[in-house]
This record gives sequence, structure tokens and C-alpha cells, in this order.
Amino acid sequence: MKFKKSYIIVLLLIGIIILLYTNNLQLTKSNINLVDSIINYQAIIFTNLEIIDNLNNENNNLQDSNSILQDIILIQDKNVTKLTYELNSYKNNYYDLNTTYYNMVNKSFKSRIILYKDLKIFLAKNKVNENKYNIDNFNCVDYTFNLIKDLSQEGYIANSVYIEFNQALSSHLIVSIETEKGLVYIEPQDDRIFTNLEVGEQYLDWGSKYIISKIR
Repeated sequence: MKFKKSYIIVLLLIGIIILLYTNNLQLTKSNINLVDSIINYQAIIFTNLEIIDNLNNENNNLQDSNSILQDIILIQDKNVTKLTYELNSYKNNYYDLNTTYYNMVNKSFKSRIILYKDLKIFLAKNKVNENKYNIDNFNCVDYTFNLIKDLSQEGYIANSVYIEFNQALSSHLIVSIETEKGLVYIEPQDDRIFTNLEVGEQYLDWGSKYIISKIR
């Protein structure tokens, strides 16, 4: 009987030890899981801190770039203002020279109207349109005044016509001359003769960007 009691006590002690060991083991696993979670969160935090640092650096770089761009824009605005002033000066000088030239031609030649058919013959023989266009060396101004000069040498008075366009942000120069059919216009770059030149209309077949906004 005493043996049985001792056996039971031993079994109870063993059970208690096993229970305590099991609980301790579970606590140890929980601690390990907790430590793993802490490490993972630390890694996430450090990664996010690196991302934040990179974003801050990018933001600083963008601010520096923006400051540089603002300086460039300021310089370009000054250049545009200067060029606009120079352009207006050139236009005024052109109008003055054109008026002087026209008056000189009127005094030098007895004005006579060219027949439409003779104008077509003249243009077919004239070589001005065969010049190669170059915006710096031979542009619409050169075509126009060379054709006017050639017409004046034949005794005909022609004039230049200045055109501005709405959307193309550009201008153009052509020739006008009186015929028995009335005033006609000449595109000196290809010798086309036409009579329709009105504000709001498209210039020849140049496209929708070349809507006439001003004629002088």
C-alpha cells in the first residue's frame, strides 16, 4: 500500500514536472516568435527609413532643379522681351524702307498696268522662285524684293504685302501688282497668282495653322 502511494506520488511529481516543462517550452516558443516579430518589424522600420531618406534626397534634388529652371525661365523671359523689342524695331524700319522704296519707284517710272497674261509670261521666265529657301540667307523678304526689283526693271510697279498668321506665330511677305483684272497677289516662292487675301482665311494651301490675322 505504501508502495502504491509512493508510486502515485512519483507519478504525480513526474506529471507536474512534465507540465511545468511543457509550459516552459511553450513560453520559450512564444518568446522566440516574439523576438522574430520584433526583428521583422525592425527590418521594416529600417527599410522605410531608408525609403524616406531617399525620398527626402530626391525632393531636395527636385527643389534644386526647380530653382535652376526658374533661373533659366527668368533669363528666357528677358531674352524674349529683348527679341520682341528688336523685332518691332525691325518691322518699323522695314515699313519705313518699303515706303521710301515705293515712293522712289513711283518717281522713277511711269506707272503702267501689266496685263494678266503678260504677268504669267513674265513669271514663267523669271528665276527668282528658283532660289533655294534659307531662313537666314534667302527667305520670303528676299524672294519678294527680288521679284519687285525685276518687275520694276520692266517698268511695272509692284509692292510688298506683309501678312501675319494667328496660330503659326509667324509672318510672311508677298508681292502685289495691278493688272487689268484688278489687284493680284504673287507668292514669289512658287509664282502662284491669286486674288483672295482676307483676314480669317487660310493662306493658299499652307494648312490650318496659317490663318491670316493681319494684312499690311
